[in-house]
Amino acid sequence: CAVLVIFMNAGFAMVEAGMCRGKNAVNILAKNLIVFALAVTAYWFIGYKIMYNADWIIPGWFKFGGLFFDPAVTPDMVKDGSLVPSVDFLFQAAFAGTAATIVSGLVAERIKFGEFVIFSLILVGILYPIAGSWQWNFPDDAGVGGGWLNRLGFIDFAGSTVVHTFGACAGLVGAVLLGPRIGKFVDGKTNAIPGHNMAIATLGCLILWIGWYGFNPGSWLSMAPEVPYIAVTTTLGAAGGGIAATLVSQFTGGKPDLTMTINGILAGLVGVTAGCDGFSMP
Repeated sequence: CAVLVIFMNAGFAMVEAGMCRGKNAVNILAKNLIVFALAVTAYWFIGYKIMYNADWIIPGWFKFGGLFFDPAVTPDMVKDGSLVPSVDFLFQAAFAGTAATIVSGLVAERIKFGEFVIFSLILVGILYPIAGSWQWNFPDDAGVGGGWLNRLGFIDFAGSTVVHTFGACAGLVGAVLLGPRIGKFVDGKTNAIPGHNMAIATLGCLILWIGWYGFNPGSWLSMAPEVPYIAVTTTLGAAGGGIAATLVSQFTGGKPDLTMTINGILAGLVGVTAGCDGFSMP
């Protein structure tokens, strides 16, 4: 499942490169490739020990367990079939990389490479782990010890908010700071800037859809009877999003828009992620 989530980086790269102009494709591909390397390194250096396996410095709000992920395994860690720490780290690092990669799409074609590197390191090393710790640390039987969002009863099974909305908000801030792409607005009117390769963008969408079977079913963290159910609700979410967006583009534009279908599928996947273990199939 971790490897499937890592492979989603290919999907993000293809969608973003395909939907941008050809002159910027190499820059976007380079950012998508380096961002995962940066994310894993930052998460290994400090992020994991802010998000997990650390003591609360400010209860419910901020953890810190020092630098570097500790790969040591003791018998207590793996009783009852629980995760080996290194496997858990690999899976969580893949999620952290996804949060950072979402940003690259929102600032595509208008951010310098160096600034994007700095942005990504801070995002994955510090900001994402803090926000993630609020939800994905669970209270004990007495209701204490968990993140403040989790204690409130907030539900986000696999990261609609913790990963996707977090990355989207970070990217939105970046987009606001950078401003629109040159040529996007002419004389106060929106000007479409079509992508240069819809075949690549479509392939990227399908790669992301496949990768989501690591993202959502893998978040159960064991091979349990619930896993195939989660896979089915995830599939239906993607299908519903794709159909809805295609219909909207048909009614508003007079014909189906492929880019709307692609984004509709991805929106459906993002939307189903939070409750895919609990939603009924209808």
